[in-house]
This record gives sequence, C-alpha cells and structure tokens, in this order.
Amino acid sequence: MKKSRKATIRIVWAGIDKNEIKNLRKEVEKAIQDPDYVLIANYPIEWNEVEIDRDALFRMVWAEDISKSGISELKKQVEKALADPSYIIVTNYPVQWVEIPKIRH
Repeated sequence: MKKSRKATIRIVWAGIDKNEIKNLRKEVEKAIQDPDYVLIANYPIEWNEVEIDRDALFRMVWAEDISKSGISELKKQVEKALADPSYIIVTNYPVQWVEIPKIRH
C-alpha cells in the first residue's frame, strides 16, 4: 500500500509555565483519544492543524523570542511530528508552520 504524501500536524500552545506543558500534553492526548472528553483550563489554549505535503520543497517553522534551547526543543518536536503525525507539538509559545510547495510543471 502506497504511503500518503499528505499528513496533518497538530500544534497546541498556551501561554503557561514551562513546567505545565507535560500536563497540557496529557490533557490534549485524552481529548484526542476520547471525543467525549472536555479539555477545561484556566488559560487560553491555541490548537492548530497544519496540512503538510511530504513532497514539499521545504518548510519553515518558527517561534519568536525563544531561546537557543527552546529552538532545539522545538526542532525535536517537529522531527517527531514529521516521523509520526500522531505526535502532537505542545509548547508554551506560538509556533508558525509554512509549507513551500514544489512547483509542478
């Protein structure tokens, strides 16, 4: 069976303390596993789903004003999500993702 060249990457972020990210990930995973589960928080949560094309020319992922260690952590999460689209990128800062398609002639 041919592997699909399209996938959806989930990016979830909230302006929370870094120590709370693990808890947010658990809540998000529960919500995905159980459609009747209601994720309730005392802070805003942003949920984005990005359609990716594995044949893209390249992609750009960025987050403003994060440290070098933050960039390394984001890169690890992006690599995990590209390898396994069921993996959810969860951060405490906004993440932007742009796909640059190949030009087809």
